Amino acid sequence: MKETATDILEPSNGARFYRCAFQVNPNDYASYRGQAVDPDAKSYAERLLNEAKENEIEVLAITHHNNCDFVEVIRPLARDMGMVIFPGFELKSSEGVHMLCLYGPEINHAEMERYLGEFGIRNTSTSSNSSKEPFKEILRLVQDEQGGIVVAAHVTNDGGLLKVLSGEACIHAWRDERLLAIQIPGKIDELPRNNQNIRRIIRNKEPMYRRNIARGTDQAMAVVNAKDVVKPEDLAHESAWSWIKMAEPSIEGLRQAFLDPDSRIRLSSEEPPSPHICIEAMEWEGGFLDGVHVRLNENLNVLIGGRGAGKSTVVESIRHAFGMTPTTEEAARSHHSMVKDVIGQNTTIRVLVSSPRPAPRKYRIVRDGANPPEVYDVDGKPLSVEPGFVVGNIQVYGQHELSELSRREDKQRRLLERFATDSEAMQKKKRELQRKLKESREGIRRLREEMNRLEEQLVEQPKVEETLRRYETLGIEEKLKARSALVKEERILKTARERLEPLEELLAVLRDASPDLAFLSDAALADLAGKEILTRLRQPLALVHETLAKMHKELGSLKARALDDVGFVETTWQTEREQPVLQEYQSILKKLDRESVNGDEFIELQKQLEEMKPRKDQYGQMQRNLAALRDDRTSLLVEWEEVKMQDRRGWSGVGKRVSKKLAGNVRVVMGKEDRSTLEELFREHVDGKFSKSLQHLLEEEALNAKDLADGIHKGADALRSAYACLTPQAAERLADAGENLAMRIEEEDWPQLPEISLNLGTEENTHFVPLPRLSTGQKATALLCLLLLESDAPLVIDQPEDDLDNRFISEYIVPRMKQEKQRRQFLFASHNANIPVLGDADLIIGLTTESDKASGKISGVIKPGHMGAIDNQPVRGLIEEILEGGRNAFSTRRAKYGF
Repeated sequence: MKETATDILEPSNGARFYRCAFQVNPNDYASYRGQAVDPDAKSYAERLLNEAKENEIEVLAITHHNNCDFVEVIRPLARDMGMVIFPGFELKSSEGVHMLCLYGPEINHAEMERYLGEFGIRNTSTSSNSSKEPFKEILRLVQDEQGGIVVAAHVTNDGGLLKVLSGEACIHAWRDERLLAIQIPGKIDELPRNNQNIRRIIRNKEPMYRRNIARGTDQAMAVVNAKDVVKPEDLAHESAWSWIKMAEPSIEGLRQAFLDPDSRIRLSSEEPPSPHICIEAMEWEGGFLDGVHVRLNENLNVLIGGRGAGKSTVVESIRHAFGMTPTTEEAARSHHSMVKDVIGQNTTIRVLVSSPRPAPRKYRIVRDGANPPEVYDVDGKPLSVEPGFVVGNIQVYGQHELSELSRREDKQRRLLERFATDSEAMQKKKRELQRKLKESREGIRRLREEMNRLEEQLVEQPKVEETLRRYETLGIEEKLKARSALVKEERILKTARERLEPLEELLAVLRDASPDLAFLSDAALADLAGKEILTRLRQPLALVHETLAKMHKELGSLKARALDDVGFVETTWQTEREQPVLQEYQSILKKLDRESVNGDEFIELQKQLEEMKPRKDQYGQMQRNLAALRDDRTSLLVEWEEVKMQDRRGWSGVGKRVSKKLAGNVRVVMGKEDRSTLEELFREHVDGKFSKSLQHLLEEEALNAKDLADGIHKGADALRSAYACLTPQAAERLADAGENLAMRIEEEDWPQLPEISLNLGTEENTHFVPLPRLSTGQKATALLCLLLLESDAPLVIDQPEDDLDNRFISEYIVPRMKQEKQRRQFLFASHNANIPVLGDADLIIGLTTESDKASGKISGVIKPGHMGAIDNQPVRGLIEEILEGGRNAFSTRRAKYGF
């Protein structure tokens, strides 16, 4: 077992957000403004880098006016501090528009000067000279020929695109497809409303300026904050930097971010998404993936590879490691087969999980073969918690499991549970009430059984009395009067012992009620600031403890003495009373025997009668107890009905909330009840076959548990009157099942099942079609839309595209996935390029197989360079090579999104 969690955090985990400052100036920038210059460039560079580190800025673009000399000073210093420098410069187009030109971190000084020369800047000392080239030509040269990227600087201020240009020139420049990013001082909504209506232009809502392809959902192109950093302290200013998501700082990384700003750019003033639970890393020891370890991204991860490469193995390994049960029977069979034949029954899987709340903490989940999963802290200390406590409401779905799920309405309800605001509290309340109702039912059942037994005995009493009366006509009672008296006396002695039996229960109550004072010990209070005050609790509790202990001792002694005294009386009675009478009795029996009279039977009947006499009173007490139990149950049932109605109202709200969140795509309403448990009760308690009449009863729209139970209590006629679908025979059979069935029905909870519909029309002209009438792909689309909705727990799905077509992936799934991936971790296995490419995966993991020449064993592997984000060229090549529709996916991305 690995010693620490950091041992499995070696590979890249794809794209992440970097704080980037794109308009950083050198020490001699002051000369551009006619001010005194700091002569020590190196010292200034060190101050800049220290200030950047203080503000957690990892990427700096050096963009001085017409000059790139400072790059050579700061770049080696930044490298030593783990920071990245984009070399660049700020140009002024021939029209006077300011533009930040950025180049790859690897570009050397000579190349930079050559690039400046191509813009007509021959004297590379700091100047305010304009380039010979116009705005649109600078865009083309930098991005098409020089391999750099352009940010239009301070577009809303002096020297900015929207200030310098106007009319047709401004419109054409703004709509140039090569323009990918602009710099503004703060948020879009904070821009001034002026004659140009700059805010509407940037939002892509001004008709004349509207670009054909908007880069964001509500903006024309990428927007960044990148104010002029004139001195190191300016880096602390909020508008000096932006968050940019990249696999690593590169021009391609910036380009991908500018093309997809919704996913990859966050302004400094924007609140970052709340941290969420995520699987950080996994590793396997043994089995098909022996020796593989992978580090995951906190957002969208996609496993790619040909069939049989191990994608499903990774997904099912997660389920196995956490000890999760598949949602459907077929999924369970596939999972168990995968564990047995591929993952390996002797394989060890280790998973590193990070949980942000209530305080950030990492956990390791380890599953060795078939043993239960174990949870450890990051240092390897075992913890007594289940994996579910660590990973929260993680959801894992195997291949085709969504398709199976779409046919199971009872399982679909579970998809919505996380949207029930008080679901956990409500379920706890319902479980507690059901427990109490079950105890009530069992109490009534046991008491009824005792009463039935007693009734049988009470039926015999008249017979015994009549037989005794017949003996009395023979004068037997007078002859055996002394022996008859012994019977009554024996009963009194027995009753005396019975009256002492409750003392044992009272002793147990006193023992259990005595307070344990360990929680107030010196050791327990040692670290508490208020221990001096809390120690005062010892005296009152100790007094109670001592008093109860004394009472327990005294009562125990009293009981023992009483039993001894009773025993003494019994012995005395046996010697002085019983023995003489029995001797005389034996003599009388011999005389009666000669007269053919059975004296023993007479005495035995008298004993039976003496035993029976208290039972009538006992039966009366039982009747009173039964009435009390039923009264208590009635109160519980009133509360149970109220709780069920409250739960139903809550679920109605769930349907409305989910429909609102998926407005225009999916609609959810709570529909018919799941009465499958009622059918099971009928089959268990009702004699005979499960008839069509009972099936029709199950389908009665207005059926409710309380009324049905009341009908069973009242009998067959009441059932027939209430439910016309019941035949006389069915009603009789239901009524004959009696109180036991009625009470079970009273405790029933028939949850409403969700009716899920997918919009096959447009946003304006909706056409919602319910799940049963949808195609397999449409059903999976609707469920996937629900799964993608907000949550802070990971979602893992194996090859969802098997049940979807590409149109549904691009139109329904990808937009929702890109919106939610900032707030949640996704892991999809896929052999189709649309999910990783159109979804802009933050980490793509390429799985392949290799064969051991000696043993012939085939294993899944991740080769070097086969992990990274889409801005990583080897990964792009891998997608085109092994995924279905790889090149087409990039073409679609280019056509639809302009990437």
